[in-house]
Amino acid sequence: MPARVVVLNPHHFYQPYTAERQAAERLGATFHADGPPNHALLAEATVLLTHQAPIDRAFLAYLPACKLIVSYSTGVDHMDLAAAAERGILARGVPGYCTEDVAEHALAMILSCARRLHQTDRALRESLHWDITTSQPNRRRLSQQTLGLVGVGRIGAALASKALALGMRVLAYDPYAPAGVTVELRPSLDLLLQQSDYVSLHAPLTGETENMIGARELALMKPTAFLINCARGRLVDEAALVSALDKHQIAGAALDVRVEEPVRAGDRLVCRPDVLSTPHAAAFTVDALVDLRNMVIRYMQEVL
Repeated sequence: MPARVVVLNPHHFYQPYTAERQAAERLGATFHADGPPNHALLAEATVLLTHQAPIDRAFLAYLPACKLIVSYSTGVDHMDLAAAAERGILARGVPGYCTEDVAEHALAMILSCARRLHQTDRALRESLHWDITTSQPNRRRLSQQTLGLVGVGRIGAALASKALALGMRVLAYDPYAPAGVTVELRPSLDLLLQQSDYVSLHAPLTGETENMIGARELALMKPTAFLINCARGRLVDEAALVSALDKHQIAGAALDVRVEEPVRAGDRLVCRPDVLSTPHAAAFTVDALVDLRNMVIRYMQEVL
């Protein structure tokens, strides 16, 4: 029986998966991306491609022939890596495909917060009142402000270089920081929060990092500071963030990721003028999508 490549949950962005199909067929494998596969097809899958569908121990039992699971994502918190390894399956994401894109998105959010772009745009649209004297001046120049990074892996480091080029002071907290980091490391998260004008999260979601930004941490931040999250929604206790904003403990937030996606109508954060929201769009660029697809194909080819 030839090897089989199966797409678990086909996504319209990649249909009809021409490049993946051609790569698989060149190596003598069949390719299936015509809809959710049945149990019989899963049982014959050599490679499973997925778009962040939950892969737990129970689901892995349907994959007796599988050697590789690739998620079209950087994060792998939706997959039970240990259970996959027990079955001899390599389960992996695609690290690095959107490093520059997410760093640019985080920087764009910082710039918008610094210049109050989203708030000014919203106010002008609602009032059509063309008079800057009715609002407060913009914040200080970026060269007079400090960016605090929680995590200096690929994306955090890329954002650091961009912020440094704008003259910002850059601090970082990361107990697993790689050697050669050029920014100022802080020994504790508390110290980073206290000293930063913008706190940008770039940590993976693990048991150690879930809800790492809660009520206590938000209370440590400056009342003029902003929280930026382009990493994972569950790094932040959202109820605590709403409370901190209500109490003016921080100036605002910019969120590309949320605990529950998509958000529901009447969401308490999306509706606020002091929160800039985007729909998990940081990695959604032409270049990133090309790199993502090419890297998925490379991993698939290595196994086939």
